[in-house]
Amino acid sequence: MKTIERVNGVGIVLLFGSCMTILASILVVPILVKFQAAYASVKHVELLVALALMAPAFVTAIASPFIGTVIDRWGSRKFLVWGTALYAVSGVAPLWLDGITEIVVSRFIFGAAEAIVMTCCTSIIGTHFKGQERERYLNLQMRFIGVAGTVLFFISGALGEMNWRLPFALYGLALLLIPFQLRLPPPQYAPRTDTLGFAATRPPKSALLPQITVMLVGMIAVYLPPVQYPFLLADLGITSTQAIGMGAAFGILSATAGTLLWPVLRRRFNTQSINVLVFALLAVGIWWLSRITSYAESFVILAVHGLGAGMLVPNVMAWTMAAAKPWHMGKATGQVYFGLYFGQFLSPLLVAPLAASVGGLRPALVVVAAAMVLFALIALAIARESTLRERRDTAASLKW
Repeated sequence: MKTIERVNGVGIVLLFGSCMTILASILVVPILVKFQAAYASVKHVELLVALALMAPAFVTAIASPFIGTVIDRWGSRKFLVWGTALYAVSGVAPLWLDGITEIVVSRFIFGAAEAIVMTCCTSIIGTHFKGQERERYLNLQMRFIGVAGTVLFFISGALGEMNWRLPFALYGLALLLIPFQLRLPPPQYAPRTDTLGFAATRPPKSALLPQITVMLVGMIAVYLPPVQYPFLLADLGITSTQAIGMGAAFGILSATAGTLLWPVLRRRFNTQSINVLVFALLAVGIWWLSRITSYAESFVILAVHGLGAGMLVPNVMAWTMAAAKPWHMGKATGQVYFGLYFGQFLSPLLVAPLAASVGGLRPALVVVAAAMVLFALIALAIARESTLRERRDTAASLKW
């Protein structure tokens, strides 16, 4: 099969396009304090700033399944181009918008653009690659996102020191991808059509419920340390933004290391077995974080947690694409990305009431760690059943 890499050399565009999604929060986090200070006189400014941060994840979660259905029917290339253009325009808008309300609105629009870009990029990977080549690309996608997140976090911080609005200018770099996106090849399969001639876009109901559930629950756990890390360090008397930034960057690098480990494990284990390890690492990392006693210790904790976090997305996406037909790839991708971004959105919202009910942040983290252990045990039961089924199928085929 002819790969994207051999068609005008533009396969790399999908990886750079995927990197755009990490910028939604990475570029904003370093400037949150200055952003809020700039509108200190505005009523409920804390809520508005939080909305500006979380709006893209919320909109992406809600929009992704719909966008997946649309691109299955009308094609992903044209929507990727228009989504990238909208991403750039809405992303840089806060450079010129005066009111914080207008900025928040632009962030909601930005979230829709992010949903289009990420769903299209991943769907194209799913339809143009098969088997190990597709898994390699899914893994590369997460590596690119991890490296880009680390580098751009520091760039955003440096720009934010000069002016809190400057990091938003980085979103405009997305326009450089459009000429290459226009050269992406069409899908290499014959889509099934309905009676009206439209591409069939209805996979079996609930077919991807296990993948969506694993992604949603996993992402709630993945985003706990990045969000709660500054507060736990503050309990230790560490409030330096540089120290917090170093820890956050190390967490991203650890997740990138997880993406490097995943293909090694994938050669020996199926996706269900790797799910067990992912939940186990997340459980250990979050439990250990609840007992943190020093800044140096936090790096070891973030390394353990990051390995699990880095393997989660490529593993679930490989599991999803193995189960989806090419003509359903957009919808399948969109549904699982609902779990990814809704989990990201829910993570900080669930911790506050949980902490209030169990007596603080640290006990709340213990509860979450226990939940991850439960999911690891469930994943273990599923993995054992999957392995036994594979052995029975292999034995049956040998008899033939």
